[in-house]
Amino acid sequence: MELWFKADGAIEIAGNNFSDSGTWRLNETGYCAKWQRIRNGEERCFTVRTALGQTVVYNPDGSPSGTVVRSVAP
Repeated sequence: MELWFKADGAIEIAGNNFSDSGTWRLNETGYCAKWQRIRNGEERCFTVRTALGQTVVYNPDGSPSGTVVRSVAP
């Protein structure tokens, strides 16, 4: 899956025959995302931490959601 955070607050995800779009915003510990289809449009916030050279995204319950493998600035 690939995830794109756009400067205008739009967000897109695609891969494995699935895609969705929505909006995102920064919060104190990471970001919040609201998708059109994922979680029936309910907003969810994630914590982002960098440690040991990796950027890891954590779910609200503290479990790991994923690792950032590449980021590209516009």
